Amino acid sequence: MEVPAEGEVNPPSVGDSSDSSEVLLVERRENNPRSSVGPTAARAPPDIRFEMQPAVFDAWLTLQRSPAMQTAKAPIFDILSPSGRKMDHLFKAPSLGMVPAVVLPLDTGNAMPVSGLAAKLAANRLRHTQLVKTDDHILWEAMKKPKTILLSDPAATKLGRSLVSGFSLLSDEADWSRSLSDAFTGKAVVTLAKRSSALWRFHNWCVDNGLGPAVSALPFVKSLPSFLVWPVLPPGVTKCPGLDLAIHYLDDGVLAGDLGAVAAALAHVQQQASSMGLVLNLAKCEAVAVGGLCPADLVLHNFEFLGAAIGDAAFSDAHTARRAEQANRLLEALASLEDSQVGLRLLRSCAGFVRLVHSMRCNPPGVQQHALATFDQMVRTCFGGLTGLHLTASQWQQAGRSLAHAGLGLRSTVQHAPAAYLASLGSSLSACAELDSGFSPVEVLTAPGALDALRSLNSQLDGGSQLCLEKALAFNQHALSARLDAACWDKQIAGASPAERASLWSETGLGARAFLAAVPSGPTRMEKATFAAELRVRLGVPDAPTDAWCPRCDGILDRLSHHAGVCVAGGERAQRHYAVRDVVHAWAEKAGLRPEKERPGLLLPQSPDDTQSARRRPADVFLPALAGGPAALDFAITAHQRQDTLALASSRAGAAAEAYARQKEAHLHTAQACASQGVSFVPMVVETTGHWDVGAARVLRHIATAVVARTGDLADHVHNSMLQELCVVVRSFRARAALRRRSELADA
Repeated sequence: MEVPAEGEVNPPSVGDSSDSSEVLLVERRENNPRSSVGPTAARAPPDIRFEMQPAVFDAWLTLQRSPAMQTAKAPIFDILSPSGRKMDHLFKAPSLGMVPAVVLPLDTGNAMPVSGLAAKLAANRLRHTQLVKTDDHILWEAMKKPKTILLSDPAATKLGRSLVSGFSLLSDEADWSRSLSDAFTGKAVVTLAKRSSALWRFHNWCVDNGLGPAVSALPFVKSLPSFLVWPVLPPGVTKCPGLDLAIHYLDDGVLAGDLGAVAAALAHVQQQASSMGLVLNLAKCEAVAVGGLCPADLVLHNFEFLGAAIGDAAFSDAHTARRAEQANRLLEALASLEDSQVGLRLLRSCAGFVRLVHSMRCNPPGVQQHALATFDQMVRTCFGGLTGLHLTASQWQQAGRSLAHAGLGLRSTVQHAPAAYLASLGSSLSACAELDSGFSPVEVLTAPGALDALRSLNSQLDGGSQLCLEKALAFNQHALSARLDAACWDKQIAGASPAERASLWSETGLGARAFLAAVPSGPTRMEKATFAAELRVRLGVPDAPTDAWCPRCDGILDRLSHHAGVCVAGGERAQRHYAVRDVVHAWAEKAGLRPEKERPGLLLPQSPDDTQSARRRPADVFLPALAGGPAALDFAITAHQRQDTLALASSRAGAAAEAYARQKEAHLHTAQACASQGVSFVPMVVETTGHWDVGAARVLRHIATAVVARTGDLADHVHNSMLQELCVVVRSFRARAALRRRSELADA
């Protein structure tokens, strides 16, 4: 028999009956899914064709022609129209992807004389939906919403038990979506939810093969999900005096009225549920006091509301501590990762500071200070286990700053909790006043929590940047955190030596911090040892207790290994130069700029005696057209610790690269010679941290824009990807050179 199309019903013949053939019955019993495997691993046989029993079809026609359908006065619950009296869905063929409710009047005077009809019709409709939706994902999307069957027929209880029990047998997951069977004053209510198509297959297989329901009892009722479904309002709730509103539909319910009436109605709901073995989970219920209540009227003083702790200081601190302890399980797992580049990115973006932002924005920092400090220590321990770096207090404070302030973005919850709370408070005052006419902003702003948060914020700022309460509330959290980072930066710069200041300024550049934002894949992936080495140089963690002689040249290998970035011996310097050139050349090719490497004959002889110009190759990469004319890109890597530029490099970012770019232009009058040939000479100078000179950065932006024009990608994404790839190349060569020299010193 073919499956009927939507809107059609094909009356089945006698030959379509599931028990018409004894051979077929034996074959189906032999294919019992529970015969060869255990109950938890049982699976139903493949789907069979949709069959409607002749008796069911005849009863269906009887129901269709029954005058009781037109004269029923009892309220009719319809899944498609909860408040209407529609019954058309009882007379139509099953719609694709939808299991309509099967309804019989609740009024005993209008009860239908068709025994078992509703249960059988519901089972056939469920089965039809399962058959026509062959794709598991589509089937789940079509049936995951609750389907309600409201029946006065006793057969409903049998149907509900078989379906629910079958679901218990076949489901491998403990977190069932929704499935329960209960009864109110003789009326069976079955709420069905699709979690696995095996449920429907198994139930139909049992019924069609004469095996009956899978399990005759419901031993797992107390293990159902911790919410209660009330498709029909429990008896007695609406009779509670003082109750203004009582609405329940599926798994949503609202009780409104006087405090005593709501409490009585809630107790009645709990009592009705308890009589059936169900428990109403109060942790998932919300009580809202509209106003006019003093604290003594509140039943609970310490509770959670929308993820925020509402209560005294001890409760708030314990609430944050529990959240921190839950996050610590992730931190412990993160510390065991072998790839520190991946782990640090996860720690910064989803496992650290962000785990407690909600608590910091909802509660004053003073009441959760201990829990926040404990969480900061958890993050610090995770970082040590992940990278092998165990930092001092000043180094860890630097790691807590943003990437733009030479940090790692591992913000401290203790330091930034005042900013989070004040920003949240300032942004919500107007909304609170709109919601509650009796709300007093003055009372909130003069509360100890707000004043303590302001004092804690200003204690981290210098005298010139401290804020009054009105100004602090006007800033968002990002702006307040930026002020804290700037204050911490100024403090570190003020106490640093010229060499340390030069390193800090160089690390603030966009290109220098790009390796921390890079996705660890392909050309932006770093080896664990090289990544850890670059973290050490960024945070100023020494590689050795004292300086030593470089085993490759006659220079001094400083204890921070900055010398490894400019050492002329060992070959790393030339290899790095060519690697940077090749990366830019590849991006220029992607942009369609027709680049050429080391183009000869760019400078023509200026006189008969000029024999040197033709031999010179000022362009590591030549671009026939860039920003109005041909350009010669000449690459160079310099160090921000060079003695001739140290004073400038210690005062602003990129000073060392800028000074070396001017030196490249003046050397042998290269810029002038190129200009005379109509070629723009562009020194592409980058510091050993990955920070580019302004002119070079402008060229990289032009190349990225050209790539965007050809590929249609986002401009910032392309530009950042280019900087990340270049930063990884520059820093990886420095790290390998440092590790190589340290290894040679250890073996000497």
